[in-house]
Amino acid sequence: MHIPDGMLHGAICPITLALGTGAVAASAYAVSKSKNKPSVMKFTAVTSAIFVLQMLNFPISQGTSGHFLGAAFAVWAIGTAPAILAMSLVIAIQAVIFGDGGLGTLGANILVMGIAGVLSSSLVINLMKNTKTVTSDYIATGIGALVSTVIAAFSCSLILWVSGNAELKQLMTAMMGIHFKIGIGEAVISVLLMILTVSIGKMNKKTGITAAMLSGAAVLSSFASELPDGLEYSAEKLGFIKNASSFFNGIIPDYALPGISFPVANCLISASTGILLIFICSWLSGKAGEKLYKQKA
Repeated sequence: MHIPDGMLHGAICPITLALGTGAVAASAYAVSKSKNKPSVMKFTAVTSAIFVLQMLNFPISQGTSGHFLGAAFAVWAIGTAPAILAMSLVIAIQAVIFGDGGLGTLGANILVMGIAGVLSSSLVINLMKNTKTVTSDYIATGIGALVSTVIAAFSCSLILWVSGNAELKQLMTAMMGIHFKIGIGEAVISVLLMILTVSIGKMNKKTGITAAMLSGAAVLSSFASELPDGLEYSAEKLGFIKNASSFFNGIIPDYALPGISFPVANCLISASTGILLIFICSWLSGKAGEKLYKQKA
């Protein structure tokens, strides 16, 4: 659901960038004031897992595919404000390093996936957990994952409509049906990931197990579906795919290193590079926040 450059015009890019930056800054402030912030290693592990799993496109009907969003899982694992920071960091590195989503549309992508996705899933999870009936974390997060995907698609449709790519009704018809199906896959993956996370939490040598899990996911990413994702499918169907352009393709465009012809090796190296960058950036961010909190305390 990464919006490429060229699909947004005029003041939409700077406005969405300002809104996205403001939301990230507010989230960082909220985390700095919170007494229940996740540890640096937990934040790093969750951020890295989301990055890797977003590479695993899975096939959907009508010749399209979907990829893991991770907003609901992040809310469950580390909380709402840290989840916004984790998602935003993943989206930024995807754009800058791999050209996945445009630089000019970075603010819009953060708003769609990092803000709308996280806030909608957080609202659903908290509402379900605060009801009088007992709702398990798995059910609440699974439903939150489905809702987050649909709300992110809805937000993306609105932004594309405001930019004049297609009529709102056309966008909603094309985007919502596909992303509801993707949302079901999102819910299943989120619950399975929760089960795996809980299992890891009961074992010793958590860091080593987490590293093994991420390495395994990186290998699996080489077998991801090559079908167009929900946004690409809708853009092709409605004819505004031609608007997509790019003035910057990323340092490692499309997760493919030049000079490596073997696809599995190429994808594995690219995924490992992304994991390393995510790990370093999220760890440094967490340490900086931790140091700032101690100075203010």
